[in-house]
Amino acid sequence: RGRPAWDPLPPAMKAKLPQSLLNYLGYKTVGYLWLATGATKVLPALLELARGSSPIDNFHLLAGPQLCDMFQGQSLDMMRSLALTRTLGKQADLAEGDCICVFIQSFPLFGKSTTWKILDAKSGIVAQGS
Repeated sequence: RGRPAWDPLPPAMKAKLPQSLLNYLGYKTVGYLWLATGATKVLPALLELARGSSPIDNFHLLAGPQLCDMFQGQSLDMMRSLALTRTLGKQADLAEGDCICVFIQSFPLFGKSTTWKILDAKSGIVAQGS
């Protein structure tokens, strides 16, 4: 029996690693995308909006490529993440708030703005804007 995708390290291995290193490894991909991609500069504000009044400790943060790799075996097209989130909600019979996708569209080639959506796997679009 394997470990859940959001917690892949066995407890014996985690016990030997400092919590700060585990946190670093968990947020490294998201941090890289936030710093390297112009459209994701709004990510911290959208994460706060998406979690509402729930404590941040109630969430596992995954970058789109990680999510798609887990469930589709590839991460070539992040445009699929919205459909994947909806499908997860139906197939896993998730409750509202169990899986929330914060989707930020890349900037268009000659555009000056981008769009974003917050999608709950159960209830659909929670918020959107540009």
